Amino acid sequence: MLASQNNTNQKMLTTDGIPLKKKLSKALFRSRLRAFGLVTPLLLLISIGFVFPIIVFLTRGVYNDTFEKYMVNLTPILAEWDGKSEPTEEMYEALVLDLVWLKKTKNIGKVASRMNREMSGSRSLFTSSARKAKKLEAPFKESLIGVKKKWGNLETWRAMKVTSHSLTPVFLASALDMKYTADGSFIQKSEDRRIHVKLFIRTLEISLVVVIAGLILGYPVAFLLANLPIRISNLLLILVLLPFWTSLLVRTTAWIVMLQQQGVINGVLVWIGLLSDDGRLPMVYNETGTLIAMTQILLPFMILPLY
Repeated sequence: MLASQNNTNQKMLTTDGIPLKKKLSKALFRSRLRAFGLVTPLLLLISIGFVFPIIVFLTRGVYNDTFEKYMVNLTPILAEWDGKSEPTEEMYEALVLDLVWLKKTKNIGKVASRMNREMSGSRSLFTSSARKAKKLEAPFKESLIGVKKKWGNLETWRAMKVTSHSLTPVFLASALDMKYTADGSFIQKSEDRRIHVKLFIRTLEISLVVVIAGLILGYPVAFLLANLPIRISNLLLILVLLPFWTSLLVRTTAWIVMLQQQGVINGVLVWIGLLSDDGRLPMVYNETGTLIAMTQILLPFMILPLY
């Protein structure tokens, strides 16, 4: 019986003689095509404004071809160098040729900046040496060291070897307070330069505290919004949305005025006797002020989803 019904549906024709099933399929396809056309601008906006920049930044985190692109004579020689033995005269000659070419094409700043990320002070080393490179003669090792003694330092050449790799873990290692060396190993940076991991942890701590504070303060408001009579809940919703009508810069400035040691909050605490005039609390430009201000600013974003 079902088979006969299917055969009947397949034989049903529209007024223009087209099978009904085929006609419905075409109509459904056109409907989906129109729907896709309507969301295409949004997809393009998301792709151009969010997806593409994210891909670019992620790529730059592991790829930088500045050194390899402009130091065309030295890069292949550095690839074969073991990073331990003394640089050869051939390496110095290749460096001089590249410096002369960079100065001529006015690209020395790009290479110098890239090297400076790997070893501080390299920018001035490259730019000053490039100005004199055209006048240098063999033996190039002695000539370059005569211009700048740093060229005789093995660490300078190791830094160039690391920088010469276009595909590199240098930036990711730096984000974890590590240093990628010329021999392919990772070492921890000195104590005074380990800042990224500490900042990551502090950011996570502040985020967690703000989320918990927002949940504690926001849940009762969201509960009232969902259960109060419509007239009262609408008024409360307006109060929740009111901060969006004020500039974030204005709200931040207001918190600075309120939280500073001569501000409103400290003044009230002194007035009611909880604090002495000399014992005012420092609540601005520190973690306390950050937590208070961020909780207030982000509180509507907690209340609305809960509601």
